[in-house]
Amino acid sequence: MDAFDSILLLLYCKGDAHIGRIALQKLAYIAGCKIPTLEMPPYKLQYYGPFSEELGRILERLVSTSFVSENMTPGIYYESYDYSLNDDGVDISNDLKNRPEYMMIGSFMNVCRETCNFDVAALSYASKILYLMVDRSYDEAVLDAGESDWGLYRGDTQMGIEMLQRLNLVHV
Repeated sequence: MDAFDSILLLLYCKGDAHIGRIALQKLAYIAGCKIPTLEMPPYKLQYYGPFSEELGRILERLVSTSFVSENMTPGIYYESYDYSLNDDGVDISNDLKNRPEYMMIGSFMNVCRETCNFDVAALSYASKILYLMVDRSYDEAVLDAGESDWGLYRGDTQMGIEMLQRLNLVHV
């Protein structure tokens, strides 16, 4: 399944939750690690975890073609965004329900909702651990993450680890 359809299904399966740019990047990365048939663009590690410029462009195209709505809320230091499907995006997602990835993404999103309620910090931590585990063990990845200046708190890390455990992506 290509990244366009994956993003649509992630947004379709989020329910009424508010999901912004950073959370969507992390959800897409973790989903790509969990569901091997999802075609995800390349990522590089940044402060908030794995980030894909290409995924950002895909999201921009989905917004510009009116499949996805982008709602911006101004803030003191930065704007926050919330993404949801428009009617055409819902129609396409309904057509994608016959794909095997639909059930996998739905199950994935349920675990994310139950464990961290799509909390950005927890998703960031979980995605960082997965990214760091590409060439090291879980214990080494946790040590590297702990030594970084990512500004995470114990609650963020605990929710992220619990989510990864429930998704069977790490075994502690």
